[in-house]
Amino acid sequence: MDTPKIFLIACINKNRGLGYKNQLLYKISADQKFFKEKTSRHTVIMGKNTFLSIGRPLPNRNNIIITRDKNFKAEGCIVCHSIDEALKTASPSTSSPLKGEELPAFPSPRGGGLGRGGVFIIGGAQIYQQTIDKADKLYLTIVDDDKEADAFFPSYDNFKKTSVISHGEYQGLKYQILELSK
Repeated sequence: MDTPKIFLIACINKNRGLGYKNQLLYKISADQKFFKEKTSRHTVIMGKNTFLSIGRPLPNRNNIIITRDKNFKAEGCIVCHSIDEALKTASPSTSSPLKGEELPAFPSPRGGGLGRGGVFIIGGAQIYQQTIDKADKLYLTIVDDDKEADAFFPSYDNFKKTSVISHGEYQGLKYQILELSK
């Protein structure tokens, strides 16, 4: 099986705070635009609670939801029951378990299955924790704030190379959008 490139993408605060009561801590328009541009026409993998907080499949993306609930279904999404199953489903290999009619595989000059060009892990905290060691790159919007959180992004100390994609200020909060690699 070809393993797709794995990218984690999140908006966090300086304490790695990610969310509170199943909601994002920040809704920064520049971060949301970056997220949409980065993940469009790719596969996104998320936990069930992240999906429920969004409330629908993200458009122009193949949506894979991970849950232990064997009865969970979500129209327009593929439901998997482990990280490994989700990554296998997103694999660019021709033996992908998808049947083509379930979700559109977006065109790519390199060919392959759903994961061509990589897959984006979009949350929540448990899914990030389970995939951080498998990740090729991180895309983090880091907000210079310490807002209360009950969900946290895992430590990313292994990612040493950092590129600043952009920075700005939103409602008095400074932020940077970073690309990190090992």
